[in-house]
Amino acid sequence: MQLRQEARALQGKTIEFENRSLHIAGESSRAEFESGSEGIVHLATDERNGENFRIKCFWEPDDIRRRRSDYLVALQLADLNKSKADALGGAPFGMLPSLAPSMPFAVLMRNVGGESWRKLRTRAEADTQYPPSWWPPVSIRATWAYGLATAVMNMERREFVHADISPGNVVVNDGIHGTLGHMGKENSDDDAGDMALVDFDRYVHGRAEISELGKGTAGYAAKEVWTRKVPQIGTDRTSMAILIQEFIVLGDPEICKEEALDWTYNQESSTFDLKSSDVDSEDIRSVRAHPLLAAKYSTLARLVEDTICATNPDTRPAPQSWRGPLRDIVDPPTSAAPQKLRELTLEEITEESPPYRLAFKTGMKMLNLSETRFRIHASLKRDSDGSIYLAVHDGARLSIKIPGSTNTVEYGKGARVLVQAGLILVGQDGSMSTRLLGPR
Repeated sequence: MQLRQEARALQGKTIEFENRSLHIAGESSRAEFESGSEGIVHLATDERNGENFRIKCFWEPDDIRRRRSDYLVALQLADLNKSKADALGGAPFGMLPSLAPSMPFAVLMRNVGGESWRKLRTRAEADTQYPPSWWPPVSIRATWAYGLATAVMNMERREFVHADISPGNVVVNDGIHGTLGHMGKENSDDDAGDMALVDFDRYVHGRAEISELGKGTAGYAAKEVWTRKVPQIGTDRTSMAILIQEFIVLGDPEICKEEALDWTYNQESSTFDLKSSDVDSEDIRSVRAHPLLAAKYSTLARLVEDTICATNPDTRPAPQSWRGPLRDIVDPPTSAAPQKLRELTLEEITEESPPYRLAFKTGMKMLNLSETRFRIHASLKRDSDGSIYLAVHDGARLSIKIPGSTNTVEYGKGARVLVQAGLILVGQDGSMSTRLLGPR
């Protein structure tokens, strides 16, 4: 209560710190600061240039916290020369001396634009439309993921562990929601894709004293954190992988809202628990990567699986191994003309194991797929150069999804479609959904 009263008295005042004049938001008649588990946070604006900062005052400002805060500030994780795209921009960079009797010190950090992933996800859950009309495209969400992988990579290079990467501690910028950014400007499309880690209270580094060990955040904590062991290099990779998967999956239009939201990471089994897509079912199944990620972004799915199955933190995939696949989503490489196939494997898209498969070998001239278990109303045929094409039967329509596209294209009777690896034939009227693969 005393800390809150002193915090209210600080509102509206200006404090000097180095070359900054920090005006604290609000007035003493009404509390405008934020309260969290570690303390309270003031929003402050530099009167000289309009840049926004956050001042954090702790509920328990003991000597250990002071020494840990001094150590953290001295690391200078945030790059004050970058006004945007600094994934560690939310780290404290300054220590303020006593502000009041209950505030013998406070830490100063930039007020990064955007809002926490938890808050943005909650907005999506509450929206009646899925995905919400304002929801950012996968290129923006993959940019957040790329930033997160970059943050973990840079921390590991400095032998620094955040130890609590979770939805509340990752601020993402969609260009619409969130606080004022640099120089007091509102978020804009130019800022969409920025992200930053915040709340470094549980960090582990070098000779810094260890604070009280916590369990981390349910659904995101690595096994060593969940069992209250000391975090180490590689610990952040688990929560990073889980959040990257969330960024990519949530909002994908190819799955329904329940499939996008109703899944969690189970720390006990090191698997993901998914609810059945049947709204009347309470069945839960365990998987090592979300089915959508496995179907559309197989490289990322393998990284997720390798992360949660690793026996030691340092054997989890390194953060830099995520950056290439994520960059390809943000900026897809220019694709050459699809390679013409002369041999083909058809594979049923199913959760059953093993899926039904059928091979179209080089010696085969034609295969009527309606006479196979696939029951697809089209035939595989050979062109004069030996390559394979798909001919839609008379009176039939066939929905096809081209590799790299989220949309389906419908072909009518007599249509001729060049076969390429990754093509998906969308099941309808009793036919199986089928993926076309190269020779195996």
